[in-house]
Amino acid sequence: MLVALVGAVAFAGSALAAQETWKRQYVGKSALSLSLPGKLESAGETKVEDKDDWVLTTDDFSFESDDFYLLVSVFNGRPGTVADDKHLAQVAKDLVTGMSDKDEDVKVNGFKAGKLDEKPTILQSHTIGKGEKATLFKSFLLGDGTKVYAVMAIGYPSDPKSVAAIDKAFASIRFKAGLKE
Repeated sequence: MLVALVGAVAFAGSALAAQETWKRQYVGKSALSLSLPGKLESAGETKVEDKDDWVLTTDDFSFESDDFYLLVSVFNGRPGTVADDKHLAQVAKDLVTGMSDKDEDVKVNGFKAGKLDEKPTILQSHTIGKGEKATLFKSFLLGDGTKVYAVMAIGYPSDPKSVAAIDKAFASIRFKAGLKE
């Protein structure tokens, strides 16, 4: 589950995508959408081989710009999975576990459980590392039946443009089909 996330945390280079107009786009064929200044690319589906993992398959999508990297993972749970508040809290914890060799290098900026379009959600933000090499990691989780939708962004906490772009993308997240903008 966290293999794609580890690769995202390793992101440290310049982006390839040119800045474009922000447009709403849907994550695959789901009701989850958000606005981005470029195209959300599908990385395909991955089958989880670990029979003890709650995840059966993962559909991954990514976006990269000069200001931030975004990964959206749709974790398709095994039968019996209930993506409720309790389950989302465990997934939120799992996302940040092991991000740094030293626990003191991971600072919690915020954690909020709530609802979006009648679905349970968790929004969390962390700073990993210190000084100019610090990384901002922000994630938004939404539960729907056996699925957990995870929107994860990596940016630069010392760069106001990076922080503003991530905040703008996260503020646009909706779970409702048919939205234009």
